[in-house]
Amino acid sequence: MKWRIRNNLLSALFFGKLFFVKKKYDIVFIYRNTFNREEGENVLLHPFLELCKKKGHKYLLLESRHVQDETGYPYLENKNAIPFNFINYLRTKLRQVVRVKHTDNGLGPQWIKRERAVAGILKKLFFRNLETKLFITLVGYENVAFLKFIYKNTTFAEYQHGVFWCADDRETREINFFRKNSLNTNTYYLTYGKGFCDVYKRCPGRLPYFAKNVISLGYYREISPLKKKNNNKTILYTLQNVDMENNSRYYQSIKEIVERNADYLSLNGYHILFKNHPRYERGDPLIFKKNYSFISFIDDTKSLTNFSDISLHITSKSTTAFDASVQGIPTVFVDTCEERSPSKIFFDLYQYPLKDFKITQAGSLQNILKRTENPEFYHLCRKEVYIWSQSYYQAFDESIIIDLLNKDAKPYTSRAIEK
Repeated sequence: MKWRIRNNLLSALFFGKLFFVKKKYDIVFIYRNTFNREEGENVLLHPFLELCKKKGHKYLLLESRHVQDETGYPYLENKNAIPFNFINYLRTKLRQVVRVKHTDNGLGPQWIKRERAVAGILKKLFFRNLETKLFITLVGYENVAFLKFIYKNTTFAEYQHGVFWCADDRETREINFFRKNSLNTNTYYLTYGKGFCDVYKRCPGRLPYFAKNVISLGYYREISPLKKKNNNKTILYTLQNVDMENNSRYYQSIKEIVERNADYLSLNGYHILFKNHPRYERGDPLIFKKNYSFISFIDDTKSLTNFSDISLHITSKSTTAFDASVQGIPTVFVDTCEERSPSKIFFDLYQYPLKDFKITQAGSLQNILKRTENPEFYHLCRKEVYIWSQSYYQAFDESIIIDLLNKDAKPYTSRAIEK
């Protein structure tokens, strides 16, 4: 409770002053503090902030701060950022006041109508005196569109923060509808590399940004040459962020894999490092029935920037598969056999090169481990995933941000709601 009160007061103080005082920035960054995974900082923003400091651009960090509902665990905070909590709180309350029927049926015209009304109220109260040339966000398309209702002629750029995939279900059809009616041509999606742009363009109409406005900006981390490395039998297992309803089944599948392969792992000198997702529910961690000497856990607050002591990686759908591949670490995917399974995402959509590196049954892991114990085969796997990753990660291109800063905003033309 103290955490919420403190952040709301800090947020209210900053935005309350905006009612009287004008503030101008070159770039306003808005993101969730759930991305603060390296000493309270969002590592994805590092190259942006370095550019601002080098070029003398004035910037503002707006941090939407969250706490876990189940456990009360507060995520890390950036001491240089302004909490966005007060605006989020008012936005939630105003949704209850602004009455529009059928707003619970998804991202349809009634939802848009209500959000536009809420944005109009908050604009008059707190955003008249906050000016910027460019918004860079890591908050999701709904929040981008909400801010677009306030800053109609301002350039927006959403920076990639995870893996996206194509799907054709009710949710994605609503996203498509929302995109057509809420985002104008001055809104861009910035990816880690050209490979992600190509994937995006293979999903026409199924993702929230126009394909022509999807740009390869680059990655915050420097891509190093592939170095020779032996298989030391150390496995990193990165866990997903699963909701409380489905985590029992998810954790059970992991336990079955470990139990089925425990003898082989122990007798052959393997060591598994489990890493919880930074947003996992602390109240329900992964607990094994008995202690295995070959299992340990990594501090879940630490960002994974170095895989030097890791030889293999296991996950279901984590973006860490890309991070591992950049350093030549093969990933074994646990196939969940669901609509958004790793087979459909990584193998079909992203064309992961090691086609048979997936666990369809608990016993599948042992067969893969035996093959990677061959030094020549292991080196070949490392080379394949490293080459594959190069199309998805490029060096950070500062000129793109400079171009966006200098872009003349086109007049906003609201599109008629399609029926």
